[in-house]
Amino acid sequence: MTSGKRVLDLEEHFRSRLIIQPSGHWRYGTRVNNKGYACVCHAGDREYAHRVSHHLFIGPIPPGYDVDHLCGLTWCVNPMHLEAITHSENIRRAYRECGAKLHDMTNPANYYVRSNGGRMCRPCNERRNRARLSKGKDGNGRQ
Repeated sequence: MTSGKRVLDLEEHFRSRLIIQPSGHWRYGTRVNNKGYACVCHAGDREYAHRVSHHLFIGPIPPGYDVDHLCGLTWCVNPMHLEAITHSENIRRAYRECGAKLHDMTNPANYYVRSNGGRMCRPCNERRNRARLSKGKDGNGRQ
């Protein structure tokens, strides 16, 4: 990442955009990408906000390691909710339970395989579809 004065500037930049929620989750800024991750743009560098948080508040991330969100929320940057783990462990954890951490994803009855090879939690997807239909066609209550 960076060192010296630039790290202090990055930490100040990062802290100025934190939104600490009553639930204990930390949000960086107000926007996330299409996968739900916030990004930090600072001094010409672009990095995922959860990785920056880990680096600033816990320490460097070992080369080749991912940062897992123990709370299951990809936008959360609370260092107490983050853990540096190997990529294979991150994949294993992701496939063990659904994104909401409600359903056992080792049970084939709880998921289906998408066309891109990813797995989708069947009960969570059915719940999302019911909610979307109850709000209207576009999901915001508009027809």
